[in-house]
Amino acid sequence: MRHLVLVLLMVAAACAAALTALALTGALVPGETVFARHVQDTPGARFLEPITDGLAFSYVQYAVVAAALLVAIRARDYALAATALFVLLGAASNPLLKEIVQRARPTPDDVLVRERAPGLGYPSGHVMSAALIYGYAALVAWRHAPRPAARVAVSAALLIVVLMAWDRVYNGAHWPSDTAGAAAISALLLAASFWLPLLAWRALVRRSAGAA
Repeated sequence: MRHLVLVLLMVAAACAAALTALALTGALVPGETVFARHVQDTPGARFLEPITDGLAFSYVQYAVVAAALLVAIRARDYALAATALFVLLGAASNPLLKEIVQRARPTPDDVLVRERAPGLGYPSGHVMSAALIYGYAALVAWRHAPRPAARVAVSAALLIVVLMAWDRVYNGAHWPSDTAGAAAISALLLAASFWLPLLAWRALVRRSAGAA
């Protein structure tokens, strides 16, 4: 399992680097406009959009973080509890990343713009926050919930990220690569948010044990 996680993180790092480099040039992935238009023709979209809007609502996401944090604290997994802070900081870094990359959003000349979102496009803030917050909840479930429930939580988190990415492209607020890059960056941020407090906690425990 650990080897699979490392492979997935290597893939995420490669995707994040490639898509960010492309976004910095202002270019798109070949065929991206055609793909975005196909996404905008998704049947049944009017049923999916309210679900996505609810999952993207800030108070819903804060409640998810709070619930996962409480589970980690009750399990005395204090390193995982500290991960919540890093996750929120990662989500808050999105405007800075957008300012660095400076990629414009799609225009009505490119796709059907159903939502005129302000600001820059890369990486998608909706996807970043969903991947980090629901990913954190899935991580807590994986460590402290029964295995069947943990698998459901991980599957749900992945589905939510895909749904959020679909919604942003469907509404013409983002290019597909904006959402893919956001997901890849978030995977790396989530991993760092988990491992950094864990390593710090283990070092603190070892130091305390040595002092005793």
